[in-house]
Amino acid sequence: MTSTPLSSYYDPALCANTSLKVGSQKAPCQSVPKQWCSKCKLVRYCSKDCQRADWAHHKKRCNSDLMEPIYTPSWYSKTPRLKSFGDEHYYWGNVPAFDVLNPKSNEGFRDMQCEYNLLFAASGDLRNVIKTIVGFPSSGYEGQRMVVLNDRSPYIVVRNILLLIVASALSPKDAVPTMIRIWYSAFVPASVAEMLQHSVLPLIEEVCEKIIDQDSSALYSTVLNFHETSTELRVSFLIVPEALTVEVARRIRDTAMKAPQYVDYVDRKLYELHPAMWVGMMQFRDDGILLPFGSSREEFDTLNPTLFQAGKESSSTTTLFQDESRVFMWPIKNESDPGEGWAREDYVHQSNNDVYGALFFYLREQFAQFCKRLKSGRFSFQAVKVDAQHLAPFLTELNGSEVKFDRIEIWLGPEATISAMAPLLQPKASNPHATLILLFIDLISRQLCDQIAFGEEDLEFDKRDKQFSIVRQHAVEKFSKEVTHVHLNPELVHKHIQRLKFCDFDGFFDKYVKERDLRKVAERNGLNMKDTHTLVEPWPYRITEESTKEEFERRCATELTGSERYLEFGRSL
Repeated sequence: MTSTPLSSYYDPALCANTSLKVGSQKAPCQSVPKQWCSKCKLVRYCSKDCQRADWAHHKKRCNSDLMEPIYTPSWYSKTPRLKSFGDEHYYWGNVPAFDVLNPKSNEGFRDMQCEYNLLFAASGDLRNVIKTIVGFPSSGYEGQRMVVLNDRSPYIVVRNILLLIVASALSPKDAVPTMIRIWYSAFVPASVAEMLQHSVLPLIEEVCEKIIDQDSSALYSTVLNFHETSTELRVSFLIVPEALTVEVARRIRDTAMKAPQYVDYVDRKLYELHPAMWVGMMQFRDDGILLPFGSSREEFDTLNPTLFQAGKESSSTTTLFQDESRVFMWPIKNESDPGEGWAREDYVHQSNNDVYGALFFYLREQFAQFCKRLKSGRFSFQAVKVDAQHLAPFLTELNGSEVKFDRIEIWLGPEATISAMAPLLQPKASNPHATLILLFIDLISRQLCDQIAFGEEDLEFDKRDKQFSIVRQHAVEKFSKEVTHVHLNPELVHKHIQRLKFCDFDGFFDKYVKERDLRKVAERNGLNMKDTHTLVEPWPYRITEESTKEEFERRCATELTGSERYLEFGRSL
């Protein structure tokens, strides 16, 4: 072993790419640095290649909170912050489902034998899968469709498998309400819970143990990668300890849903709704059962075993029950709502002010079509729990050869995602319509208040206020008489929230794309950023001059900000 000469410390290497390796040994770059990191100006690099190579290490510092223009002490930022109740599992979608294939506007249906491979790389729930499969013709289509579902949460993976089995194994009339209850209701009829344990649980075990290289015409080709927790999780998933009664489960859920930290959130949410809709929303928040408003809840006397779950540990403060091996809690975030995962304009008109009833009927129709497609078509499903960055090698090993996809849908960070997903996209020669779809769900909204000055937006808001009658002057005057501080006036709070919907999203996002050099990132990975989208609008939820007052009010009733942005990428070759 040779020691490092002391003289080397006199003139150390200055290129920040210190992770460079020669063989298996670290060998920091010795080249003379030529440029500073343009954002933090703390480190220098000899070349763009070295800067890119070091980015995974440097970004933690470059994007640190300490790099903000003004330092925010923790006593200021943490004291008033509302704590989110619920675990980090996304059981319900928070943006509307869409058809990721949309073949009518892309490949077309001229070839009824065409095969498709679809990858939902960070799937969350099944809504996009259902919307996509329902988009196929109801009969006559004979092509094989392979669907790969990946999520970091084992609970979501198993729930998705459970729902797929229910959709396939039961008749549509039994499967559809069972799916709605499992997916969205905190409590279910005892018959549903018994059916899950006695009929579906054995099927889950059977499906989980199937080998991937079975006959491709089989309905399911499911592989789970739960590592050391696989057996325990699968066996225990639908089995609830006797001591966890429905009364205890209600207390667990009530603690989360009625937490004092969320009183003002609920008030703001209610303020955006028509009065008749308040009651429906509060009923669902109270009982957690997705049904038409007037329907009986009497038989919903058993907790949903797929929801009151958390595993061995939980960071949640709402845990009220624990047996020898598992912690049970309500995992749904307080602000989550079943309707957020589906386009409100597709269902609100079906049941007047009973929004949850309208959603129930809409889901009934969608799920029925989904069940019929599954039974009449050729599908294979692979459900995996893998870090999205490792999907390509994992799927190759899983299937015995490289797998290429016609659509890839994901919502993780852009640079790493593009690099990881690009090798999985079909070459242009195989399918010129193959597309990688990225969703930036809160990139803009997270930074809107801090980084956007409201001068121009105020002018835009004034125009939209005249168009949509956003601010109700009588409400302003009413509350002005009752509150001593202007910022507490609910109508002015409403105005501030809605004002954010009319900011310059394009300018903000274009700046982000340029700063992150996303077009070149795509090019380096053999992709092109699409200027014209063919699957989903770039800003599908934004309010524009063409929007109607009804559309604006519908948007106000959701958690959508209008700043949600999709990007589509195609193969360059």
